[in-house]
Amino acid sequence: MIAPSDDLQRRLGTDPNQSFVVRAPAGSGKTSLLIERFLRLLLIVQHPEEILAITFTTKAAGEMRSRIVESLRKVANESSYNSYDARLNELAFKVKRRDEIKGWRLVEQPAKLRIETIDALCLGIVKQRTWASGMGAEVSPIADASEHYHAAIRDAFELIDDKTSEWRSNLIAILGYFDNDLPRVEKLLVSLLAKRDQWLRYSPLFVADEAKTRQRLEAGWVMLGEQAVVELQLKFTEHQLAVIQHIALIVQPSLIIDDTVRSWCEISKCLLTKSGNVRKRLLTKAQLTGKSQDFENSVTEISRLFDVSKTHREAFQNLSLIGETEYTEHQWKLLWAIMRVLKLCAALLKIVFSERGQVDFIGLSMAANEALGSPEAPTDLALSLDWRLQHLLVDEFQDTSYSQIELLKSLTQDWEYGDGKTLFLVGDPMQSIYRFREADVGLFLDAGKKFLNNVRPKFLTLSCNFRSVPPIVEWVNATFPKIFSQLEDATIGAVSYTPSISTLERSTNDGVVILPLIDEGPRIEADSVVNLVRSLLKQDALQSIAVIVRARSHLPEILGALSREGIVYRGVGLAALDQIPAVQDLLSLTRAWLYPTDRIAWLAVLRSPMCGLSLKDLEILSINATRTFIECLENDNVLADLSSDGRRRLTRLRIVYRDYLNVIGRWPLAVSIENVWRRLGGPATVHERHMTHIDEFFSL
Repeated sequence: MIAPSDDLQRRLGTDPNQSFVVRAPAGSGKTSLLIERFLRLLLIVQHPEEILAITFTTKAAGEMRSRIVESLRKVANESSYNSYDARLNELAFKVKRRDEIKGWRLVEQPAKLRIETIDALCLGIVKQRTWASGMGAEVSPIADASEHYHAAIRDAFELIDDKTSEWRSNLIAILGYFDNDLPRVEKLLVSLLAKRDQWLRYSPLFVADEAKTRQRLEAGWVMLGEQAVVELQLKFTEHQLAVIQHIALIVQPSLIIDDTVRSWCEISKCLLTKSGNVRKRLLTKAQLTGKSQDFENSVTEISRLFDVSKTHREAFQNLSLIGETEYTEHQWKLLWAIMRVLKLCAALLKIVFSERGQVDFIGLSMAANEALGSPEAPTDLALSLDWRLQHLLVDEFQDTSYSQIELLKSLTQDWEYGDGKTLFLVGDPMQSIYRFREADVGLFLDAGKKFLNNVRPKFLTLSCNFRSVPPIVEWVNATFPKIFSQLEDATIGAVSYTPSISTLERSTNDGVVILPLIDEGPRIEADSVVNLVRSLLKQDALQSIAVIVRARSHLPEILGALSREGIVYRGVGLAALDQIPAVQDLLSLTRAWLYPTDRIAWLAVLRSPMCGLSLKDLEILSINATRTFIECLENDNVLADLSSDGRRRLTRLRIVYRDYLNVIGRWPLAVSIENVWRRLGGPATVHERHMTHIDEFFSL
């Protein structure tokens, strides 16, 4: 196997004595790099628990652990040792020998490999120091804490009747602005509490001097505006900027044109509609009357540029969002009141969580940070973790939020440069998708400079793509630089495009073909998809074809068109739970076992793959089943009228039913039905996912 062109970077990234931040674009094999580094670290640690790998999903954590264990398991089999990846196998062989010497037994006890989601890590920390975390008692995480948010907000507004409360004036100001519509205020505050990790780190501002707080926030708006202007000026030529300024003067003759943020904000208003979109016609025919042909051509050129380029449109849309860089008195009074009340609600929410023994994932992360303390005053837990933790690996680092960064800082607070402890951060800033959760890609760009204590990781970039064929990679390399920012800016999260090189053999297809359907409806789009699928299947009837859409709501027309054409498809999670055939069989089985007189349920069970009676045998049973089908099961004369295959199938069903009658009442309902389901051959995947919800289906 020929080594990839970035092999030197990959080898360096597995050096167990150095810390790294690795930029790994899509398809570059970052999971393989993580696994290789993990194996190398196992060769130098005294205990596998000294290594901690953090992922963002349970699936990713499970995949990484299983791949490490599988690599160790294969080493024991000499026939599988000579695989294509000799380097990884050599590492696994060495780790296996060390595993035997140390008695770790990693294959038999994979839980020793500390590969966890960040939420699982936080929960483990909180459980170790429940009181130090500020929870006051043991808590369990919940996905939906809206009920708790409402409770905290209502507790806050009870203070409005307390004339001595320092919060009373703030509460009254908010209610006054919303015309005393408390449900509306409650809805607003609930949405903000659900995102409190995005603003609580600014909470010192909420209780500081009001005038200074206002000054700092307005200075922040000015800084954002200046950065937006610089970004805008980089995207347009000087001639285009001059034409844009001229257009703005025609639309608003009183406009003062200079290079200030305020001026460019006003220019953006001249180009955009109230909804924030670029006007279809920048200037009317009347406004162009008397202007030179060159100017008209320039206006047309800029209009087309806005039509085809999202980045050029966003340059002005960003400025329109900034708007004024100073608050009006009315705006500031309301903002200050909301800031103060939010601080109160966050404190009361913590009490609600403690009282109810539950916490959301944001609260869990904050509690974990409290349990670890600060660099100036670390807790005993932080000190013990620091002693045990020698190497930290973080996957998908581009989606790390500020609260999660605080956790990483707490975990590494006593690390010193050159002490043998290492940090390994890997991700792709081009794939950052959690900005709404305050995941800041700027943290990736600034990694190692500001927030990682005394750790100074080196930067590496992977450039090989092992997933896509050359035509696709080349198209992406040519197209995406126009979409991404030209310059990287950590403050505003601007990321430039990093090109890749495909390692696969060149294919004969075109890679990417664009078939624009701009104004056509869903039906025409669905027909186009079906035609494309049909033509691809003619080339190779056995190939797999994926149809990807933005949302499930876009699928009905496409799925209907595929069905009409007789094209078989499989979609994961597209059908409602009660529409999945195996689940329908499970429901029929449960109804039949619980309600012997339910003829429809019994017919469904008898016809389903669990029993599989023919239609002729079903007809004979239906004629004889004057009361219930169970009577037919116990009647040998009825069974004698069936086909030999039907008698065999019903005899087996009778045995299972008799066994069920013997245990009912002694086993929970779900366990009883599970036993029947297994014995009748129900799909294991459905049993694992839904068997425990039988009671919920019937409200038992």
